[in-house]
Amino acid sequence: MTTTAEKPMKFGVSTVICYDRHFSEGPRALALNCCDLMFVPTATAAGRSFFSGPTGDVVTRLGSEHDAILHCEIDTEVSAQLRDEWGFFRDRRPDAYGALVAP
Repeated sequence: MTTTAEKPMKFGVSTVICYDRHFSEGPRALALNCCDLMFVPTATAAGRSFFSGPTGDVVTRLGSEHDAILHCEIDTEVSAQLRDEWGFFRDRRPDAYGALVAP
């Protein structure tokens, strides 16, 4: 897993590998450190790239018939609003995690 890039324009980008997507800790740590866009390259299929929104809905996708570049407009305010509304970060209790993360 890589760390989030510097944010000169208040926009964080990061990459995780395909196996990381099965574990919430890595993407959560990136999001807590201001990651707005996460790339998740996978080896499960040729082509079929897509962008999904913060609710998991597919915004746009490519097929696997030909090479192409996929473009998508990203509104970071939507993600920020959902993070506030859903409370997943607000209601975290890292002070209670000690026993879970101890070696």
